[in-house]
Amino acid sequence: MLTWSNSKLRKNDYIHGVKRQQVIGMMENLSIGAQDILGLLERRDNLHEKIRNLRNRLAKIEGIDGDGTLAALNMEMSAFNGQIDQKHQEAGSIEKQISTLQVNINNERSNYQREHEKFLKANPVKSDVARAERVCKLIEELIPSLYTQKIQRLGYAMTSVFQQLSHKKQVAHIEIDETGKSRLISYEGDEITFDKSAGEDQLFATSLLAGLAEVSGIKAPLVVDTPLARLDSQHRKNILNYWISDKSRQVFLLSQDKEIDVQLFSELEDSIAQTYLLQNQQIGNGVGMTVATKNAYFGGQ
Repeated sequence: MLTWSNSKLRKNDYIHGVKRQQVIGMMENLSIGAQDILGLLERRDNLHEKIRNLRNRLAKIEGIDGDGTLAALNMEMSAFNGQIDQKHQEAGSIEKQISTLQVNINNERSNYQREHEKFLKANPVKSDVARAERVCKLIEELIPSLYTQKIQRLGYAMTSVFQQLSHKKQVAHIEIDETGKSRLISYEGDEITFDKSAGEDQLFATSLLAGLAEVSGIKAPLVVDTPLARLDSQHRKNILNYWISDKSRQVFLLSQDKEIDVQLFSELEDSIAQTYLLQNQQIGNGVGMTVATKNAYFGGQ
């Protein structure tokens, strides 16, 4: 512990009176340790180091300011700030324009909807005609490609039916070209050119009608006059089996008594929905009429 001596103060007389006594009292009570002094010295050194660092930084700043670098950077920053402010103003202006345009678009859309509804109410026929014309134009464009596909499918359908009906296994498939001409093709790939009998013509016609019904998807009734007159026994059996194979198929047979006799009628009876016996009745003076008797057939059936 270091103690300050006040002997010199007591010898000097430039402080007098009460002040002298106060200073002497303060000096007698004042004491400082070695550790405190070391701490003060370290703090002084730190402060000196900070002062040197600040002076170095100040020198750098003064150097930058002196060669114009700082001024150039300030000018560049000011220019950038000005551009940023300008872009903010332009963005605000564009947003206002977008909002205005959006309002205009909504108004125009509402106006269009109102006018379109008025048009449809005032011109329903004209609107339907225009729509129908577009549909017709589309159909005209599709017909060529659809026609090619349909005639190919028709050939496949005819082939399937014809092979079921004919007991002659010469025909591999039936081809139909774009003109509608049909050809019978053998299993060797050649066209069959033999003269077809009346019975074979009837089988071909039946195949054509059945194929058309399958391709078109329309189950139109089939009306056949004298259905079995020109067919041999095997073809007759095949075509009858085909007619009754589909219960949803409607077939009208205008038969003579020798075509579908009592025995054959009994075999088909489960597939017959209705029968009519057509008989001629003379009125007089050479005039006659046909009378249809329901639930009747040749031979009293």
